[in-house]
Amino acid sequence: MKAALEELKNIMTGIRGSFVIDEKGTVGAEDLPEELSEKAAKISKLLYYVSDVMKSTREFERIIVDSEDMKLVVMTVDSRLLVVVADKNINLPLLKLVSRAAISKVKRVRLAPRVERIDPIKAEQMMERYNTLFNVAAEKLTGIFESQAAPMFNSKFYEVREDHPVLLKSVDFQDDGVPEMKRLKSNAKLVSYDELVAGLEDILVSMLETLKDTAGSNIADKAIDEIIQIKEAQKENLKAV
Repeated sequence: MKAALEELKNIMTGIRGSFVIDEKGTVGAEDLPEELSEKAAKISKLLYYVSDVMKSTREFERIIVDSEDMKLVVMTVDSRLLVVVADKNINLPLLKLVSRAAISKVKRVRLAPRVERIDPIKAEQMMERYNTLFNVAAEKLTGIFESQAAPMFNSKFYEVREDHPVLLKSVDFQDDGVPEMKRLKSNAKLVSYDELVAGLEDILVSMLETLKDTAGSNIADKAIDEIIQIKEAQKENLKAV
């Protein structure tokens, strides 16, 4: 989708950028300078509402919105809208012509679901809670195998990474047996809160499975008991807040 929008801008002078408004009235894809990107996010729902009202009364090909120094040319693409941000004196007939290819591509491409922006404080708190749990399993394994603990955790980790490719991209276990939290925190910005929690829980389960396979069931069970106690304490602390 991004490539189609970039191609539209490059094929004709006077086009500053463009964006696609999805079925919910939010920006689903864009090729815009930063200052215009912020404006697009603010007006997308309004443009979607206006077009929806107009569709209920009559069919139309485009809406032209004039501002002080630019034009917004809004074109319907099934249930979406393609919005071209152009110079005020743009050649409209030519724009209509060159936009056809972009409209065709927008019709064919399925927009990826947009991820809700994760609350950084909430995400930080969740990762700190799980870091405490990771340390329980890590200390058990490093206490026996020392520096070999990290490779042991990594040997099973590829299975979890396949299930959470965005969250766990380039994440490995450190020498202390704990996954790289700094990289996890960076990747967490790209996923939903539910995906973050699911990924952290799967990491923990993978670590406990590795602990059981290498150190034995007794040590793994002790780690699980400690983790359950910590989780219960964390729940009580949250209730108290």
